[in-house]
Amino acid sequence: MRIYNTLTKNLEEFVPQDPPRVTMYACGPTVYDSPHVGHARSAVAFDVIRRYLEYKGYDVIFARNYTDVDDKMIDRAGKRGITIQQLAIQYIREYEAAMDALNVRPPVYAPRATHLIADMISFIRDLEAKGFAYARNGSVYFSVPKFEAYGRLSKKPQKEIADIGRRDSEEFGEDKGDPRDFAIWKAQKPGEPAWDSPWGKGRPGWHIECSVMSTKLLGETIDIHGGGHDLVFPHHENEIAQSEARSGKPFCRFWIHNGFVTVDKEKMSKSLDNFFTVDQVLQQYEAPAIRLFLVSAQYRNPIDYSRELLGQAARSWQRVRDAWTGLLAALGTEAAGARSAAVERAALPPELAATLDEFEAAMDDDFNTPRALAALFTTIRTINDGLTRGTTKGFLTAGFQVLMAILGVLGLDEAYMARFPGSRTHAGGQVESLVRHFIDQRDAARRAKDFKRADEIRATLKGMGIELMDSKDGTTWRLAD
Repeated sequence: MRIYNTLTKNLEEFVPQDPPRVTMYACGPTVYDSPHVGHARSAVAFDVIRRYLEYKGYDVIFARNYTDVDDKMIDRAGKRGITIQQLAIQYIREYEAAMDALNVRPPVYAPRATHLIADMISFIRDLEAKGFAYARNGSVYFSVPKFEAYGRLSKKPQKEIADIGRRDSEEFGEDKGDPRDFAIWKAQKPGEPAWDSPWGKGRPGWHIECSVMSTKLLGETIDIHGGGHDLVFPHHENEIAQSEARSGKPFCRFWIHNGFVTVDKEKMSKSLDNFFTVDQVLQQYEAPAIRLFLVSAQYRNPIDYSRELLGQAARSWQRVRDAWTGLLAALGTEAAGARSAAVERAALPPELAATLDEFEAAMDDDFNTPRALAALFTTIRTINDGLTRGTTKGFLTAGFQVLMAILGVLGLDEAYMARFPGSRTHAGGQVESLVRHFIDQRDAARRAKDFKRADEIRATLKGMGIELMDSKDGTTWRLAD
């Protein structure tokens, strides 16, 4: 399995440092507003990565944080006349509800920054003791010139970094020793929440939060760290500097960054006021369709938010649901046994083995979900062809297991699918569509004088409890008594 590593700008063979254990950290949301589709893109991308690693047999220890204190939160809470804790609770609940709707599995750890203030203070004191941090007027700054490898993740020139440091409000301070330096502890301003520290009352800087949470929960060197492309600089660059300065060890072995959801080719964001909340989109499309939309582009690439692409995803979801419903109907009571049995690769019919191999090859190639989706729909066509041929229950059981394995990685597992059975009218439409497909295949066989195949199709439908009735006006059907 090869993963694109932002640090080296190369595809690299993934081997965890302590197999089968994989430690993975993804930067989560700053909880000052409702989650939008851009947040969902990152969460779904890392959920698929996690699911595939587990499919490969790894034990994934996954952490995703909440930033619950920063300038935006302080400003929003002040305007609403509530505390940042109250604001955080509201939007964490909204975020978790959105993630549940999209079947993003909860992380093993979901730390909140304000719950680890003491650990952050201890971390900063270690940096001071090693000469990488200095205090000025109640704030503490990381000294970038002391960390010679600074900039190797983003590959930004030092002059550009200095220019950004001069104008970025998150990094700005009149008393910084170097414009590239960044705040790891901020002295309290009037009306701001604050905690006691050796440097006076204040609060942590943004970057120190993730270094501390990742190190505390997963160790000083982890396998995978990631988030959106916008976090490469300065956030992840600064995480590397402060973490490695303190430990003297590599902070992360593989850096993974997902592309943006764009609107008219611009990043979807609250600052540009061009965002759609997850709740807004859920009012227009079923959640599995949104999930399929989000995996329709490879995770590193941008994906443009459009009704056309969401419509395509909705149709894809319909194909998945129809195939699943038809296969369950064909298996009948034997579906229970198919669920519990492991996939026996050597025993798979060749065409199903080929689609599973293609799916795995796609995911092994830096989690190439568009190619994986193509393998999914090839599997569905293979199963449907088998149904029309009146194939054996063994074939259908194998098809069910392969389909279940692929859908599980993509986040459309059986428990999730069961949440969306459709209305009675919709379910009836699914059955009608499936039976008409069989009848069309049978008619074609009869025209070709392939009466053996025509009889096989009739027998298959009879096994599903469906009786065909031929007349001069065509073929109709009914549910058998």
